[in-house]
Amino acid sequence: MRSQAFFGANVPSLSPRVARSTKRPTGLAQTLAAGVCAFLLLMAPSVSAQSYSLLASFNNIDGSNPVGDPLIDSSGNVFGTTQTGGAAGCGVIYELVNNGGGSYTNTTLYNFAGGGKDGCNPYGGLVMDSSGNLYGSAPLDGEYAAGVIYELANSGGTYTESVIYAFKGHSDGAFPYGDLAMDAKGRLYGTTYNGAGGNCAFGCGTVFQLTNKSGLWTKKVLHLFKKNKVDGWYPAAGVALDSKGNIYGTTNFGGSAGVGTIFKLSPPAKKKTGYKETILHAFAGANDGCHPYSGVVPDSSGNFYGTTSGCGQFGYGTVYQLAPSGKTYTNNVIFQCNGGQGYWPYENAGFVAVDPSGNVYGTASLGGAYGYGTVFALAGGTFTFTDLHDFEGGGNDGLYPYGGVRLDSAGSLYGTTTGGGSAGGYGAVWQITSP
Repeated sequence: MRSQAFFGANVPSLSPRVARSTKRPTGLAQTLAAGVCAFLLLMAPSVSAQSYSLLASFNNIDGSNPVGDPLIDSSGNVFGTTQTGGAAGCGVIYELVNNGGGSYTNTTLYNFAGGGKDGCNPYGGLVMDSSGNLYGSAPLDGEYAAGVIYELANSGGTYTESVIYAFKGHSDGAFPYGDLAMDAKGRLYGTTYNGAGGNCAFGCGTVFQLTNKSGLWTKKVLHLFKKNKVDGWYPAAGVALDSKGNIYGTTNFGGSAGVGTIFKLSPPAKKKTGYKETILHAFAGANDGCHPYSGVVPDSSGNFYGTTSGCGQFGYGTVYQLAPSGKTYTNNVIFQCNGGQGYWPYENAGFVAVDPSGNVYGTASLGGAYGYGTVFALAGGTFTFTDLHDFEGGGNDGLYPYGGVRLDSAGSLYGTTTGGGSAGGYGAVWQITSP
């Protein structure tokens, strides 16, 4: 796995750089805690492959290795980021313009420059405000070499990028990997994987808020994670917000067993007090799962859904439902990874998707019929498994879907693959209609 220096630290990449190959992966299994996804209940038949299509294949010049989950606007245009490639090799922001009839045009909106004035290697997806401006995070480079938050301002379809905050490391936080969330007032929320002390060698990470006042963005740290056998540390994914201002998320490590948590931050009752953290669930390893790289997604009943990258009944990860019960929550494993329908449901630094009927959608990064990963659905209520797609690679399909997925208003599902595609193996964006 790639690493980057940070004040003497080696900071792991949250997803491996994928070699452009059509060979079945072997050595990767020795370095990642993951496995083959299967479900405890009866497996349903897979849907017709005709519902699946590649919308774009990257060629390195226009981006490479997309990880972040795509954003779909009301016109069906698709926006996202690539981790690498582009003019400086630091990744791009792209738009797939919806031409109608299933045709899309791939347009590069911005090439990240890296260095001291810009970010590099964006993992997370994008969030859009009511004016069509886009916001995201890049975990590397920037003025203090600790990552940035950026805005891509939209003026009639012409976009201009600016860094609205550069992390300083140490007590300020460092390395924002996940998606951003935006509240009704336009404030941005996210996490940093490192920084801010907390008894971790290079900082246990933070949850932060960015507020725009007359064009000037100011940052506030809402929570400093601590390595104390209660709190979590190293949050990889972004956060979810509810209408009361509560913030929900996951940490990759920590909790009573040291293998990750799901947390809630409640807004202060008085202006002089800070956000209050509640650990909703501490992963126990074994059958319960461990080390979540994905965030949590709520449904209309107050349940939360996400994935773990390891442990589980067979040692290869889980999909879970966190169900409210009075003032507490119960973690229900609804999908066990055991050797049938794909390996490693990472949803790396992103999210699964949940539709209004409670169906849960996600990806497994490897395995399936061809060994290159799968897209799956778990039926609302019963959580019966359906295999929506097995990635084929070979120049006609993507391979290795490490990121999360999103639904559009019509119920179509979108995601990315870090490799494969028809333009040299640099990754792709895919769509499944009516999953």
